[in-house]
Amino acid sequence: MKNPINYFKECIKSIDDIKKEILSKQQEIDTCKKQLDKIKSEKDSTSFKWYDVKSKADFNDEIKTKSRLLKAKIAKLEKEIKGLEKQKETETDKRNKLFLLSGIVAFFIIIAIVLIIGSISEKQHPEPQTTTEFVEATKETKTTETTENITTTEAATETTEATTERTTEKETTKGTTESTTSRSQKIVYSSKTGSHYHNDGCRYANGSKMTVAEAEKKD
Repeated sequence: MKNPINYFKECIKSIDDIKKEILSKQQEIDTCKKQLDKIKSEKDSTSFKWYDVKSKADFNDEIKTKSRLLKAKIAKLEKEIKGLEKQKETETDKRNKLFLLSGIVAFFIIIAIVLIIGSISEKQHPEPQTTTEFVEATKETKTTETTENITTTEAATETTEATTERTTEKETTKGTTESTTSRSQKIVYSSKTGSHYHNDGCRYANGSKMTVAEAEKKD
């Protein structure tokens, strides 16, 4: 199979050669026509004596022969030129078809290259989000973050409440324990009648000394 570029060069060269050959034959035709004009002019300018009949006849025959040969040559050249013109048209059609085919191939090659480059570019640089998509994505992110914050806050609140409850229970237990310990160790004095008990330092504390727990048992 021929290289398309070489085939294209050969086609153009063939057309150029045909054009040169046509031009050469046209120049030959012009030369023949000039010779015909010259023969006609020579015939018109040549004169013979009345007794030179044979010379005149020979001259006329020579002129006719030359004219006939030149006209035959012109006809032959014109016929060859017509053949070359057809050949040139054929080669030109081949060249045009080659041009068209090359253009189609080049177009598809360019399209393929653009698609490949576009595919690689999309993989390296993903298509940016539109404004709507970006807003929706932002809303979803904010909603997720809000939900997570609420969940974290609720968990922290529950933890705080549980800690507070445990602290309250401890304080209550501690207070009860301290109250019980204080009551068992606190010293009071009974009154003279023995129906009331007074703290140390009270002016009515004239009776026996005892703890609050002992006083409660005594009652």
